[in-house]
Amino acid sequence: MNKLYIVITVQIILLIVFIYIDYHLYKTVYPISNSIKDYKILKWCYLEDIYNQINTGDLLLFSAYEFSKYTRIFGHLDFSHIGIVFQKENSNKLYSIEMIEDDYVYPGHNRYKNINHFDLIKRIINYPGYVYIAKFSSKITNVQYNKLKEIININFMYPSLLENSKLLLKKENILCDIENKECKKKFEKIHCSNLIAMILFNLDIYKFDNIKPINYHKQIIELCDGILFYEPVRIISEKNITDNIYNNKIKYYC
Repeated sequence: MNKLYIVITVQIILLIVFIYIDYHLYKTVYPISNSIKDYKILKWCYLEDIYNQINTGDLLLFSAYEFSKYTRIFGHLDFSHIGIVFQKENSNKLYSIEMIEDDYVYPGHNRYKNINHFDLIKRIINYPGYVYIAKFSSKITNVQYNKLKEIININFMYPSLLENSKLLLKKENILCDIENKECKKKFEKIHCSNLIAMILFNLDIYKFDNIKPINYHKQIIELCDGILFYEPVRIISEKNITDNIYNNKIKYYC
């Protein structure tokens, strides 16, 4: 009887905790919440106006209209996903480099997973939420560019739920030099913030000393403080505005 009582009590406590988490976190989704007091997210601009000023190495911070409560618990309250800008050689075209779990990116297309290169304009137009850019305060060198190109061509894969849980629970920093074959084999399965942390680490932009894998997501966003990366600015495509006005494709961009 005592055993049954303990089990029921524990279940009730867990239920109360999950209800609290659900309520507390869900109410912060629309739009970027007031919890970000250290960020100066006070302005937005048209993507088309700043397209030529966006460079390889700039960070992309995504905030979906609705995203997993657990992402907000273990990642960040407001930004659900992170990517990095990449411009191909001898081209003015910009791409968003991202690690995708297994999801739709463009309407009517197949699901995407693992590491992908997305046309930046199409990505922003079709993203179901808000996209912010945090510009790199310096400029990527040729050596860093070649290293970045090497990293994004590695066949990194998104881990399964169990593998991701084990990854997040690791106590030690899992980043290493991608020139090391053992490293590439050991860490071939990573999630979105692991990929960006791996890039920043290998390009000698930031070392993440003694940072646990579970903290990469939050740590990367905290780098957007105006020093290493400038404060995030929301970017909107003019096509989204005209779609709202003429085609009634409401995406709440105003």
